[in-house]
Amino acid sequence: MMSNLGMRIQQARKVSGLSLRALADLTNLSYVAIKKYEDGEEYPSSDILIKLSKVLKVRVDFFFRPIKVTLEDVKFRMRKL
Repeated sequence: MMSNLGMRIQQARKVSGLSLRALADLTNLSYVAIKKYEDGEEYPSSDILIKLSKVLKVRVDFFFRPIKVTLEDVKFRMRKL
């Protein structure tokens, strides 16, 4: 099950346009480790979080912010009986 931290890492990676392997190369980590962080199977140390934040160009606190989903301008059609 993906954790908020894992979702944030994945979100930052995708916004940066990086694959797992590309992020692994830039951070000197294995892509398997990054995949485990994204999937919530393991949690990165503070040193690794700092490394990820630098490469992904986000602040470390980005990884710990709650994920909010909002629905705006949702329109429903009336159901025909």
